[in-house]
Amino acid sequence: MFVPITQDGRLSAKDYVDGKARLRHYQDAYGEAMQPLGLARGIPAAYTQAQHLPTAANYRSLHEIEQDVAQRLAALQQELIQAHCQALEQRHKNERLTRDYEGELKRKLARVKRQVNLIQHAASMGYTLHPQASSAPCAGMEKAGDKILIATSPILGKAARPRRRSGSLRKTSRSSSVRGLPGPW
Repeated sequence: MFVPITQDGRLSAKDYVDGKARLRHYQDAYGEAMQPLGLARGIPAAYTQAQHLPTAANYRSLHEIEQDVAQRLAALQQELIQAHCQALEQRHKNERLTRDYEGELKRKLARVKRQVNLIQHAASMGYTLHPQASSAPCAGMEKAGDKILIATSPILGKAARPRRRSGSLRKTSRSSSVRGLPGPW
């Protein structure tokens, strides 16, 4: 039986088989044999000054990379949350501006409705006042068979207003009537 004990008392077989030099020779020979197949031997460590990285150092490096990735991910998530909050704030601001603008338009429309005399406007469009269809709360007007009722009283305007709020101007036909108003003429 052979026990490979070195001169300094260590158990080491590579010292007896010329360890590093023989392995380097094997790698050189293998590289030359594989050259016709397009493979090349790597650069020897003697030229690159590369050193072996212990396993613990490798794991430590991986742990540092994982921590860096986690920090960057947290920062990106924070940026995403901030961008989302800003988008929501802008949306609420736009909705508020839209509501304010719609309210202003409604106020202006109400003012125009109060200022415009619908009877004069209908007359300017060719409608004539029909005395038999007119009463104190409304004015009946006619143009070529087309008949309209114009509310002259705010109370009637609310009572005679159609379900869809389109103002106090109401078209009628010969067979239609508005409850509380004069019948068809």
